[in-house]
Amino acid sequence: MSLALLALIGCASLEMLTSSGDVAAVFVEDTTLPTATIAVYYDEAIPIRGGLRPYFWRKSIGRLPAGLRLTDDGRIVGRAAESGQFTVTVDATDASGAVKFARITVPVER
Repeated sequence: MSLALLALIGCASLEMLTSSGDVAAVFVEDTTLPTATIAVYYDEAIPIRGGLRPYFWRKSIGRLPAGLRLTDDGRIVGRAAESGQFTVTVDATDASGAVKFARITVPVER
């Protein structure tokens, strides 16, 4: 039986294993999400991989446009009320307590 299958059977929260069977480190990188449009509902996940689920997200620096917010599970959601380029620094903490930071840009157009 593969290590990945054993991990799923033994602990449903494992997302990724290394070839040695260890849990891979949580990884999130700086990224620009797809463009939002003012007053149109927006829902985009911040890409993340590795580590142990669940992940907990927090905005630490910067601001999102009025009407958008970061959810605890790493999604930017809502209806933007202003246009521009908005960059925030977020931190993602996995179930083991590992923390990674990334700069996330959300462009918003009229």
